Amino acid sequence: MGLRDLIDRYDILKLGKEDSKKSARREIYQSRRIKSILDDIANEFVEFIRDIPTWKFEFMEEIFKFGRKIYKECRLSLEEIERMFNDVLPNYVQGGMLGSFISGLYHDAMDEDDALMLDLRNYYGSVSGLGYRHRRGTLKIVGNKAFCLGFGMKGGRIEVEGNVGNYLGRYMEDGTIVVRGNAKDWVGECMKGGKITIKGNAGNVVGEKMEGGEIIIEGNAGFWVGDDMKGGVIKIRGNVRSVSYERWGGKIYVWRNGWIEIERVEL
Repeated sequence: MGLRDLIDRYDILKLGKEDSKKSARREIYQSRRIKSILDDIANEFVEFIRDIPTWKFEFMEEIFKFGRKIYKECRLSLEEIERMFNDVLPNYVQGGMLGSFISGLYHDAMDEDDALMLDLRNYYGSVSGLGYRHRRGTLKIVGNKAFCLGFGMKGGRIEVEGNVGNYLGRYMEDGTIVVRGNAKDWVGECMKGGKITIKGNAGNVVGEKMEGGEIIIEGNAGFWVGDDMKGGVIKIRGNVRSVSYERWGGKIYVWRNGWIEIERVEL
């Protein structure tokens, strides 16, 4: 039985003109019906990833496409997708690439003025792939367990209240990411456009192979900033442990009572 059949199976209550009692019953029914559908989707997801090494980046696209497929079958609302991530999925999985599944689930549902609120605090492990191919609307994330956030982002906005892990904004093309916390290593790796602002500190290898866009770090940065950098701008308001000698383009600035550019060194 497919998900469409499951949804049809649950859709058995047909009410015409409602009085208050019928309306209350309908609300209770709808809540139970949605919970049943979301549990079925979660089971489908667990079955889908059973033989997939979900920590490997090469499977992110496959999981994302599965999320889009489920959305096309079920047409969940953004409220239901929030409930799926915040309340249902933590009962089935505790980390891994479920972020790219949610990204596929909301990809076609979100418009420019929409916002999706996702809470990572119910997950034991890290969640990778949130904001994968994000293109419009705002993703609001709470918690410290987002890894590989905004991979291939094409537009829109991502806001994080908390710290993030490695590979923030990897292959980012456009849009805005704001992290009100710290970031780990490889911020903006292979970044082509858009803007990343980190209110706290960043780890090592900021802007590796960066081609365009802008990274602003309001705290400190680690070693090898701009390694193999080809374009774009990196601005660091705090201290820098080291800047890579292997830079072929782009600009790096540090704040010393004003922005001062660190000159590029060619080998």
